[in-house]
Amino acid sequence: MVPIHLFGSDCIPTLDRVVLSPAAEGVEILFNDGTEPFRNARELERLMLAPGDGTVTADSLVGLFPAPPPSSTASTFFFCATHGLLPANRGFQDNLFYVLLGQGARKPSVVQAVQGG
Repeated sequence: MVPIHLFGSDCIPTLDRVVLSPAAEGVEILFNDGTEPFRNARELERLMLAPGDGTVTADSLVGLFPAPPPSSTASTFFFCATHGLLPANRGFQDNLFYVLLGQGARKPSVVQAVQGG
């Protein structure tokens, strides 16, 4: 079995769901895309956003929904960076090289990474 190492971010609010609200015409989809002001924007954010990298939620990365992570997951690393800038994160790079090069590489950056598995 090939080990899987997960790398992601969990510090950027990331869209996780939309809210459906009953309306006279049927159902209104509340989707806070920043173009319309909502009276209850904070409540919508609480309902709609989850920790992630601005594109992928942390739960989606590790496969918590709808099923648990695969048993072949060898490690999981979280850093604080947006989706596009994650590869430029020094902790990400240190840990990636450690995983790719094995024990001969530098030890993982435990200050910037949380490893589990």
